[in-house]
Amino acid sequence: MTVPCAAQTPEDVRRDAQIHLGPLYATPRFAVKEFGVDTNVFNNQEERKDFTFTFVPRADVWVPFGHRVLLTTGLGSDVVFYQHYASERSINPEIRQRADVFVGRVTPFVEAGYLRTRQRPNFEIDARSLRQERSLRGGVNARLFTKIGVELATEYRPVTYAADASFNDVNLRETLNRTTTTHSIVARYAATPLTTFVLRAETGRDRFELSPLRDADSVRFVPGVEFKPRALISGSAHVGFRRFSPLSPSLEPFTGVVAATSLSYTLRGATRITVNVDRDLTYSYERVQPYFVIDGYGLTVRRQIVGSIDAIAGLQHQRYSYRDLLLPGATPADLDRVDVMRAWSGNIGYRIGQGMRAGFGALYRERHTNSRRFVDYQGFRVITSVDYQF
Repeated sequence: MTVPCAAQTPEDVRRDAQIHLGPLYATPRFAVKEFGVDTNVFNNQEERKDFTFTFVPRADVWVPFGHRVLLTTGLGSDVVFYQHYASERSINPEIRQRADVFVGRVTPFVEAGYLRTRQRPNFEIDARSLRQERSLRGGVNARLFTKIGVELATEYRPVTYAADASFNDVNLRETLNRTTTTHSIVARYAATPLTTFVLRAETGRDRFELSPLRDADSVRFVPGVEFKPRALISGSAHVGFRRFSPLSPSLEPFTGVVAATSLSYTLRGATRITVNVDRDLTYSYERVQPYFVIDGYGLTVRRQIVGSIDAIAGLQHQRYSYRDLLLPGATPADLDRVDVMRAWSGNIGYRIGQGMRAGFGALYRERHTNSRRFVDYQGFRVITSVDYQF
């Protein structure tokens, strides 16, 4: 769950907010996700079944001060419930706050965030371990010309796992506690009212509190294009280059293509096709395999059947290619380890008015690995979902 806290102007807020109470403008939302039966709660071969649901309340709240200052707060939480396995229940609050000051063509901003969650960070870690993520980001947006703008920003983001958080006999605090500092410059060119070209350059440094062998610096150079929702093709596509440079010679560097793409196309007004492509690297909890490269893609098709009834089908595929930490006298347990995750989903929904959709469907997921220490697994969920925006 991510609480949005995007940059807007006071005029945008006064026009688009759903609720206005004195100086406050707000748009509340809620969703009920995964309401149904999970046949493999712990993602392992010994399949255990339970009834589960996740309730997600959210709200964006704005306080504008004239035309110059805007305070934005995003509030939300995942409330996860399992009927029998109390260890899997959790409440995961998140808050983000942002302040923008509009001074002619220049807009300084500062943003802070806090997340406390037991949700799984990715497909690698099957345990629901407690962690905290904080962030502090500040910078300035400058509109140089009518169609050209530049953003300069610095972000500080520590990630901290609980002292007792562990998975497969590895203490997650020892391998994943880290602080990431990022400096970025982003240039935007609004070629048309619906199309914006983006160029992002970024330097970053990761420092691990208890595993300094993982310390690394990164450089990114990522051009891209963004399309407004009204465009024939909507969404964004960013494809570029990343150089990942560990400080220890025992850890293999990475230099290559990274991507973050999500594009949608509506065919004849009734069928919406969305394609996602992602490629990047992520830190692993494994002691001797500190990170892996993610290659992922997804396809979602939404079809308007008749009236307010629609159907959604989706496919997600991710491949994790691990990199080894090479120490004198140490032998990695799994050379050239590769994990592959796949998920298929289907859902039939009914829309009530403009802001609500209720759906019923199923999700099947599986993981395959060439590791000798792990086993393949699969799981099935029969789920109901409700999304509502006031």
